[in-house]
Amino acid sequence: MSNYTALLDANVLYPAPLRDLLLQLAITDLFRAKWTADIHREWIEALLRQEPHRDRTKLERTRALMDSHIRDCLVSGYESQIPTLELPDPDDRHVLAAAIVGRCDVIVTQNLRDFPDTALAPYGSTFSIRTTFSAITSTWRRVCFVGWSGKSAADSRTRLIRSSNIWIS
Repeated sequence: MSNYTALLDANVLYPAPLRDLLLQLAITDLFRAKWTADIHREWIEALLRQEPHRDRTKLERTRALMDSHIRDCLVSGYESQIPTLELPDPDDRHVLAAAIVGRCDVIVTQNLRDFPDTALAPYGSTFSIRTTFSAITSTWRRVCFVGWSGKSAADSRTRLIRSSNIWIS
């Protein structure tokens, strides 16, 4: 099991394809994924606001499956840290607090501007923030590539799965 630990922000759990990719990488022990109950609430509420036709029960089932299939994923006990932190968006302090308490190496987010280096500096030079794909490509040197390929434009559903090591530079 990898010791490299990433806190996944709500905005990378909200889109299902991205969530699925990150969870598959975590299940294969490429990294340790962490999140909080608050992060779960945030992505579920955002999805329900954008797509009110969604069934909350199904989203809660997804949440439960995530929690049960990823080892040691839930960070707790970070709440007391929140008021001590300063970020451009105070609503993001819970993410930074969870990353600190969860001893995460990186926060995987699509929201870099609300996590400036000056706010992260007090927590050590190894603590960093990455956008989703730069975190994957700059940190993990080997990945298992799963792709979709069609025989023709008309047959775009033909699935091609290649298991190979790809070196990312």
